[in-house]
Amino acid sequence: MWVHIPLGCTSMVHFSNLRTAISILAAAGTMIGTTAVVAVVSAVPASAQTMYPISLCDKFCDGRNPSLAAGDRIGATDVFDGRHVALHFDDADNMAWASISAGKPGDRVWLDRSFDGGYEWSPYGSKLGATSIPAGRAGWRTLMYNLDQWSSSRPLEGVVQACGQTGSNISCTPWARTTWNASNSQRAAATALMEFYDIGNAGGVTSSGGTQLFTHYTVGQPSYSW
Repeated sequence: MWVHIPLGCTSMVHFSNLRTAISILAAAGTMIGTTAVVAVVSAVPASAQTMYPISLCDKFCDGRNPSLAAGDRIGATDVFDGRHVALHFDDADNMAWASISAGKPGDRVWLDRSFDGGYEWSPYGSKLGATSIPAGRAGWRTLMYNLDQWSSSRPLEGVVQACGQTGSNISCTPWARTTWNASNSQRAAATALMEFYDIGNAGGVTSSGGTQLFTHYTVGQPSYSW
């Protein structure tokens, strides 16, 4: 079945629910502009677990100081126990960091990074830059971490969430990503799909329902030509 989805529906880089967005695309083939996206859904074997790299280097390597960021866009927020957790994006450098404010010394903050749209992130992307509010302060932040890895023959596109912890209580922002590789509607739509690309599942895209989405498409982007 072929369905034409207006480009305006896929022009947003950050969907309120990334898994819902991909479920819509997985339910039917999509025509993006004049380019076909063919979708076939099948079960993912339980053994198809992929170990992704823990540390990434792109334009810069993981662990960069946020004071060097080219910009600071708040991509998502969360409030719990009176604390404010924020997910920060340096869109120009395709990096992110997490912060916590209105807190107390000892409160923790970190980033989680996933390469399949937030379906899995442990252990390779769990608690990146985990740190605590130091004595005498009410807030703190992590270092910056990359969203993607473009240095290999099969690039990885990620999403991140910022998390905070007070005692045994943990709360996180929604998953989101930078505006990298989303300069127009076609690129944004392709990037939204690639957030779910799983290199361990025979070229499939894994959704939260445990299904595998096989895609074949070109959008005039060399980055996705492989």
